[in-house]
Amino acid sequence: MPECTAFSASELLLNNIPMRTGIHLEPETVARLSAIQNIVNINDSSGSFDNIKSYLEKSDPEFAVLAGTDSLIYSTLEAGGKGAIAATARDFGVSPDDMELLIDAAAKLQGF
Repeated sequence: MPECTAFSASELLLNNIPMRTGIHLEPETVARLSAIQNIVNINDSSGSFDNIKSYLEKSDPEFAVLAGTDSLIYSTLEAGGKGAIAATARDFGVSPDDMELLIDAAAKLQGF
């Protein structure tokens, strides 16, 4: 499997967006992919917190799990996720800097 990343020196982001792609990235698959050096994170837009928890439990500890569903950002951070790729920023004009401040503030308040 590492051969698939040999063509890119860049860090790679996995996207789980089953409602758009018709394909769901299973936690076991993501766990295997998380062991590959330049695959560094996954954005989960499945809308399932159970799925996010499974990614966190099964993946390499250095692998970043990101919420792709805005309503799950806080829960994802609380469970050990590293951030979000938020539609709020795109749809409502919230700047990436403001989103970062929001996520950082939530993390500091809760101690995670």
